[in-house]
Amino acid sequence: MRYLFVISMTIVLFYSCNQPVKVSKQALPNVALGYATVQDVVVHHDFSGYTEAQSTVDLFPRVEGELEGIYFAPGAYVHKGQKLFGLEKEPYYSRMKQSESAVASSKAQLELSRMVLDRLLKAKRSNAVSEVQLLTAQTQVDLDRASYEQNKALLSVAKTNYSYTTIVSPIDGYISDYYVDKGNLMNPNGGERLASIVGDRWMNIYFTVNASELQLLRKELESDSGLSVQIYDESGETMFVETTVNYFDPAVDLSTGNITLKATVDNHDRKLLSGTYLRVKVPLQKISDALLIPQSALSRDQQGPYVYKVEEKKAVVERVDVIGSYGAMSIVRGGLSPEDHIVIEGTNKLHHMMLVE
Repeated sequence: MRYLFVISMTIVLFYSCNQPVKVSKQALPNVALGYATVQDVVVHHDFSGYTEAQSTVDLFPRVEGELEGIYFAPGAYVHKGQKLFGLEKEPYYSRMKQSESAVASSKAQLELSRMVLDRLLKAKRSNAVSEVQLLTAQTQVDLDRASYEQNKALLSVAKTNYSYTTIVSPIDGYISDYYVDKGNLMNPNGGERLASIVGDRWMNIYFTVNASELQLLRKELESDSGLSVQIYDESGETMFVETTVNYFDPAVDLSTGNITLKATVDNHDRKLLSGTYLRVKVPLQKISDALLIPQSALSRDQQGPYVYKVEEKKAVVERVDVIGSYGAMSIVRGGLSPEDHIVIEGTNKLHHMMLVE
């Protein structure tokens, strides 16, 4: 049996060794190739910015009283002069009427004292009155005039306070929710905000640049046409609008070394919301004969950016320096030329000197 087992194993091994070995052919990576292009470009630098509505108003009560009415829908667009809140009117209406009566009374008293003075002046011509009587009448006119002017001032205050019981919108804009419910007692010294209105028809864009970068921009900032900037969303992919800088701070912030710039845009379509972050692209440098490659062609490692250049069907690493961006293209310099084939898709499948299809 032992000899029979050895003979069987020998036959199996002999049969196996004479079978052809199947070697699997590894598929070459399929990549897309492209070329670098040369053209004159303007290098833009990206800055972080934020939006702030040109007009933002917080509404507070200006007189004391119970909140009796709310006359808007939260989030609605309100117009300047539109009635928004109503406070109790009766106390202020009564004071206004009382002041009107005081004005009428003091006016009548002033007219009477003036009539008395006029008669005494006529009698003085015939020496029918003394100097003391004349001086007394003149003094009474002055007192009555002062009382009349004082009552008119009090009436003006009473009318103003009465008008404050109706709170209207000071601007056009979108109103927030109301922060106080009806029935609450409002106190002008309590700091209770009733609502806020955002007038975002015009939107301010604020961003900061380094003081050294400002020197590159100063010529355009001070020119008649101004410094043109492009406003993008926070991702930097969608452009909202192109505008010009209309203000920059007169001094550098010593704590950061930066200076704040502002641009104002027409926001009639409400693409921009107040208090959001965005990207501001600012032209910093004009480059003639710039070498452009698609951003998808760029790879990076610890040594920096590189591209794969195809030579004799092999992917060869070519180091480049990235000096800016131009739309979806990167501006580079290094060992590339417009005639070189570069990999623009599928770079994640490659390594140096790898065969490509």
